Amino acid sequence: MKKVSIFFSYFAITAIVVGVTFTGCRSSKRAANKPQDNAYSQSSEQITHNQSFEQKAVLLACECIRKLENLDDEKYKDCITKSFLKAMDEIEDPEELAKLNDLNVLKSTVAKVEALVNSTLRSITAPEHKGKISINAGYGSPRVKQELANDQMFLIKEYSTDMTYGYTESNPIMVGGAKEKEGVQNEIRFLKALAGPLGFPVIYKRLYSCCNFYSENGNIGDDGIGRGLLDVYEVMHDGLNEPVKLYINMYDSDVLKVPVGGFTLKK
Repeated sequence: MKKVSIFFSYFAITAIVVGVTFTGCRSSKRAANKPQDNAYSQSSEQITHNQSFEQKAVLLACECIRKLENLDDEKYKDCITKSFLKAMDEIEDPEELAKLNDLNVLKSTVAKVEALVNSTLRSITAPEHKGKISINAGYGSPRVKQELANDQMFLIKEYSTDMTYGYTESNPIMVGGAKEKEGVQNEIRFLKALAGPLGFPVIYKRLYSCCNFYSENGNIGDDGIGRGLLDVYEVMHDGLNEPVKLYINMYDSDVLKVPVGGFTLKK
């Protein structure tokens, strides 16, 4: 593990976790038995370099908890602590790591990670969610600056070969712009760049928002944590018999691609 201050010892972080443990989650007894569903579908294998330190720590902690036969206070604290330390060990930016040398920053970051894990556990145990996570740990944000072809549409240079890209909430199209008050405009800029196989513009309409997730670019709540929603659009082009649904993320930004399914780019 990288050489950092004594604040990062296993025992130091465990002590901090003790101070914030079980916030708003005692009544659920922290899912006393190991969940037998796909609630922890995001595992350590899905961690990427694009995700924030907190997101990595949350995914590692959830994966640790998922593997337990049962969950008590000590096992919970152990998962949080070890996951926090492992995520810290993967930090490559010396400046980012140095920030955690401040005890107040460390306490705040541990509390944030635990709040995210608590929210996941609450959603698993809440009857109305039937074991499904209502808020996921987020998508990460490479913060790619989008290029404009003109004022009305983006310049898109790549075609996706991933069948899930844009078609699932786990792999949305990340247009960004919400922080700059251009989120909806960016969604439209993406859709206006698309065409059907014959080159005619697509027809689209927004259906609804869904799929709460955590994002450092999202709306900041009272707990200091950013959250966002995906927008779902119904889209039709000249090669489809019926419209399809595309999931778009206006909070995080990544390289834009043309989805599979007969979509092309407007000439």
